[in-house]
Amino acid sequence: MNNTYPYSIFYFTKSVFDEVGKNNKKAIELIFKAILMNTRFKEKIGCHITYTSQEIIDKVKEESYMDKFKGFMQLGKNIALPEESDRIKGDINFRIVQFAISKDGDVLGIVKIVADEYVTKQNIQQIIDKDNYPLGIVSCEEALKELEVIEKRLFDLFEKKA
Repeated sequence: MNNTYPYSIFYFTKSVFDEVGKNNKKAIELIFKAILMNTRFKEKIGCHITYTSQEIIDKVKEESYMDKFKGFMQLGKNIALPEESDRIKGDINFRIVQFAISKDGDVLGIVKIVADEYVTKQNIQQIIDKDNYPLGIVSCEEALKELEVIEKRLFDLFEKKA
């Protein structure tokens, strides 16, 4: 078995974590699914399933977020893998696209930016369309559906090997 992860990877924007803070069931389920898959299939996917910026990881640790994320804090980097954020300048949407695009060469799958807020999705989609970036943008619900398919494929793959 090669070490290349062939499925989509997901880049979580701050809006995903905001939705968890608002008790959005799909966003909560998405974060838990990502953590479980990172843990269960670590040998195959490592932490390639979720990326976000360090400032978002730090924001989640702030007091206003803390109660919603207490269980996640113990899992540390399994929430998401932070990117270096000091080398890319520009507004947050441009930086999100740049962070995500830098991951495109490491995997066979498509990098998908997960955002649940309409304005964030529109702004990011404009940047993607303008420069024809090979990125997708999906909602928490769409990402969750895809993760469920990926999880089933990974289970099938490991069952066949056993």
